[in-house]
Amino acid sequence: MKKKKIADDGAELPLSSQQQQMWIADQIDPKDPSYNNPAAIFIKGGVDLTIVENCINEIIRRHSILRASFRSRGGIPYQVIHRQRMLKLKIYRLNHEDEKEKQRMCYELLNEEVNRPFDLTNDLLIRAVSIKLNENHDYLLINFHHIVSDGWTLDIFFKEFSALYNSYSKGASSSLTEVQYQYTDYVRATS
Repeated sequence: MKKKKIADDGAELPLSSQQQQMWIADQIDPKDPSYNNPAAIFIKGGVDLTIVENCINEIIRRHSILRASFRSRGGIPYQVIHRQRMLKLKIYRLNHEDEKEKQRMCYELLNEEVNRPFDLTNDLLIRAVSIKLNENHDYLLINFHHIVSDGWTLDIFFKEFSALYNSYSKGASSSLTEVQYQYTDYVRATS
């Protein structure tokens, strides 16, 4: 099935007022992780990490804001919607025998990833990390910069992720309908 071209591909757009506030805060302190928007889930029963990565990349394709980077020209910020951006899932495998040490390392890695700042100009503004405790237990951390996400976004992300994972794990293609309205439609309407 041919994938629909997203209308914002290659566009340079203004920022919403909320995005402008976050962009200014980032200009003041680019190393501050305060605007990171993480969600971690514990998965029992094991997970296919190739499917996880494919699901996230399909969500990035579907939602143009997740392909955005933020730049400025003459001190005026704008967002660039890239035609394609791909996430590479970072995988940690904890092979320690001692369960307390494994848990300590897991929380240390989660904390480190949650607090790693984003570079708004160059980074993909969503990251995904799998921490495999063993073959049947994983933590999956999804971390967005708040300039491209909020609580509502996380809800959409996990609903779509669940539907895609269910389809892909059965060898089927996506059953999701194409997104009708992008965040950039809101930006255009309010600019």
